[in-house]
Amino acid sequence: MAIDETAARRSLDAERRRLMDALDLTEGDLAEERDGRDGELAAYDQLPADQGTETSDMERDVGLQADFERRLQENAAAQSRLDSGRYGTCEVCERPIGPARLEAMPSTRFCMDHANALEAGANAVVRRP
Repeated sequence: MAIDETAARRSLDAERRRLMDALDLTEGDLAEERDGRDGELAAYDQLPADQGTETSDMERDVGLQADFERRLQENAAAQSRLDSGRYGTCEVCERPIGPARLEAMPSTRFCMDHANALEAGANAVVRRP
């Protein structure tokens, strides 16, 4: 199965734009939270629950920002694989990755079988005697 490079590039570019837009929004939210532009004049008169909510919101946004940055790196790696002719091939078994999976996840490096196996391994509970 041959990869349509033009369609793959369009898909990767669209994914990159979505991720960049989401990252920009998250960075804007973080800047507002750090600058205290939430309408409060001072933090000392806030209720502890409000401070907890703000901390939780900031932690969420920092996590989202890290995830978007990681996914942008994966997108750049997929672009490199496309340039080198390795795009659409599972990094484990070297078989073609299904077109539906590539459409849903343009930056993927694994076929469904190996993605599921890797996820199951990552979620395995280590039991000690």
